[in-house]
Amino acid sequence: MSPLRRRAPAALLLLTLRADALATTRHDAHIRALLDGAGVGGSYELTELESGFCNDVYRADCPEIATPLVVKIFSDMAKARCDGPCRGVVDRAVGEAGLGPRILVRTDDALVADFVPGATLGEADVRRDGCKLAISEIAPKLRQLHALATPPPLPDAPAALWRGVDAMLSRCGDATISQKVLAREAARMRRAVDAVAAADVLGHGDLKPSNVLLVDGRTTFIDFELSGPNYRGYDIYKLFRTKALPPVPDDELLRFVEAYLGDGAAPGDLGREALVRSLLAAARSLDAPVVVIFRDAARCVYRSRGACRALLEELRDDDAKTFIVVAAAADGDAGSQEDDAPRRALPPLPAPPAASANYD
Repeated sequence: MSPLRRRAPAALLLLTLRADALATTRHDAHIRALLDGAGVGGSYELTELESGFCNDVYRADCPEIATPLVVKIFSDMAKARCDGPCRGVVDRAVGEAGLGPRILVRTDDALVADFVPGATLGEADVRRDGCKLAISEIAPKLRQLHALATPPPLPDAPAALWRGVDAMLSRCGDATISQKVLAREAARMRRAVDAVAAADVLGHGDLKPSNVLLVDGRTTFIDFELSGPNYRGYDIYKLFRTKALPPVPDDELLRFVEAYLGDGAAPGDLGREALVRSLLAAARSLDAPVVVIFRDAARCVYRSRGACRALLEELRDDDAKTFIVVAAAADGDAGSQEDDAPRRALPPLPAPPAASANYD
C-alpha cells in the first residue's frame, strides 16, 4: 500500500454509501443547477468524498466530459467565516495561477472545480527523508501563493486568522469559559502577533498536509475557505504542526525556509533587517538625537544586505537624528557580567560600504 493516506477503508463502504445517498438527496437540485452552470447538462454520477468538518464535497462523473468535477457546498460554519461575495475568490485566483484546481463555477454558496486525481498528504509525507518533498515542491509553490495579490472583494484587514477567530467567537454560545474572556484572550494574542509580524501575504490559512495533493510527483493546494491576507509564518506553522511526530528539526525547517525564500535570499536577512529597521524607527520617534549600538561582531549589519540597506537609507537622510555605532561583541559595557569571562578573538570589523554601492 502506498505510504500516502487512502480516502476510506473498505469496512466503511456501507456507511459511506448510505451517507452519500442521504446527502445527494438533500443537495440534488442544487448540484443539478451548479453542473448546468458548468456546462454539464446531461446525466452524472455522484460520489461523496472525504471532507473536512466545514463543507459537503462530491465528485461528479459526467459521460459528456473527460475530466470529473468536484462540487463543494459550503456549510453554515464556512459561511460564518467569510462573507458571501468573498467565498471562492481565492480558489479562483489560485486556480488561474496554476497552484490549485481550475474553478468553473463560483457562487456565494458553492464551487464547481476540476477534480484533481491526487493522493492526500499526511504528516509523515511532509516529514519523510528530511522534508524532501516539502522543501523541493511545497516551499516554492507556497512562495508563489504568497506573492499573489489579494483578489477583490476580500478586505486587506483584518488578517484571515483573526477573521476566523472572530467568527468562531460569535458562535461559541454557552461555552464553559465566558465569551468575554475568550474575546479578551484573542485580542491579547492578536496584539502580540501584530507586534512582531505583518499580515502582508495572501495566505492559505489552513495549510495542513491533507490540503496538499500529490499528483505524479507534483503538489497542488486545495480548500481555501480560510484564506486571505495573513502572516506568512502561519502557513508554514500549519504545514509542520504535528500530532504524532516529534517536532521538525531546526535544520530541516531552515532548509524549507531557504527554499521558500528562493535564490538570492537568506532567512537571516529578514530577521536582521527587521531588527535594524525597528531600532531605527524607534530612534526616529524620539525628540532628541540618540545612539543605536549594534553588537554581535557586526553580523546584524554588514552580513545582511537588507540590514545594510536600511542603515544606508538612514545615513543618507538629511533629517536623520540617529548616530549609529557598530561594536564587536567584546566591546561590552563596563561592569557587565561577562567582564571576567574569557573572550574569544574576533575578526576586525569590515569597512563600511561605499555610498555608491548598489544593494538591490
